[in-house]
Amino acid sequence: MFRILIFTKFFGVGGGGHPEALLLMSKALRKKIIFDVYTSDGISQNIGDKGNLKSISRKKNKKLKIDSYNAFIICGSWQIKILLFLIIAKFKKRKIIYMPKGNLSRYEFYSYKVFYKLPILFTIEILKILLSDLIIYTSKLEKKYCFSSFFKFKKNTIIADYYTPIKKSVLRNISKKRGIYNIGFIAQYSKRKSLIECIDAFDMICNIYPKKKLFLNIAGTSINNSSKYHNNVIKKIASLNYRKRIKVLGQVDGINKKIFYKKMNLILYPSKFESFGIIPFECIQYKCNILTSHFVGALENVKSKNIYKIKKITKNNITKGMRYFLKNSHKNRFKLTIEKFNFLILSNRKKLYYHLTSYKL
Repeated sequence: MFRILIFTKFFGVGGGGHPEALLLMSKALRKKIIFDVYTSDGISQNIGDKGNLKSISRKKNKKLKIDSYNAFIICGSWQIKILLFLIIAKFKKRKIIYMPKGNLSRYEFYSYKVFYKLPILFTIEILKILLSDLIIYTSKLEKKYCFSSFFKFKKNTIIADYYTPIKKSVLRNISKKRGIYNIGFIAQYSKRKSLIECIDAFDMICNIYPKKKLFLNIAGTSINNSSKYHNNVIKKIASLNYRKRIKVLGQVDGINKKIFYKKMNLILYPSKFESFGIIPFECIQYKCNILTSHFVGALENVKSKNIYKIKKITKNNITKGMRYFLKNSHKNRFKLTIEKFNFLILSNRKKLYYHLTSYKL
């Protein structure tokens, strides 16, 4: 059995998209590879055998035995002590794989506040890139916009993130109610996800169609160090005339997440940058329309008339997209799309397994 250790900044519910992507990857390959995860909170073992992120426990103060692993994956972590582990791993001729997961993308430097990351950029980040035997991007978009793309290595490849196809029998009895139009938002509370723009756009669409039964359902949590943005979201909702039509649901997982998607008519996902972003896949599986931006890597793998893209993320453009879905009915292209997804997952699984295990020790 091949054993791999993943280094990552965080691993748990509510922290972002890449923990879930790593969990799905581990579950897909668990029969051939054992995955452990190392964070500052401790070590999580055999994550591929876990049902979801909530069920994953961490063992604190557990010593890291590098010799017990065949390879290492670095996923967006900046911990200085990781460099020591990687240098030892390199000396012991273990394979090192870097998955940027959008780490230090050009988008981050659109705000002057993130320039404090420059010392990290020119130390830890460069060393990670140089020590790695392989860099795996999840999309062409990620490869184009990540800092690591400035290094013209041949040792990189593009492998899309995993997703889990739903069974046809799941939630068969739950359907969308006629006359009620549920609009959903499911993501972190952050500027990158444009939640406040979505709230403003919803208020505008309610003013345009005051008699329609429109509701905005917000699922997700705030990330670390974003309490100010979270407070701004709550204040924004409280100031609106149509605030009673907005439901703040918090984090939704497992069966609650499936019910959420099943009830939504439209999902708002106008992210300023997503290296991949699994949400478009989930929307299409549950027959949800989705309004998103052009800067989502997952869109490279799917074409559907049920996806509406906006170039510039403003409340006016989001409102325009909502009006489009309210006015137009679309031909159902979901069956063709899901078949394409399944083929994509099969090819990715084989490709990733090859890259993870084809290194001679």
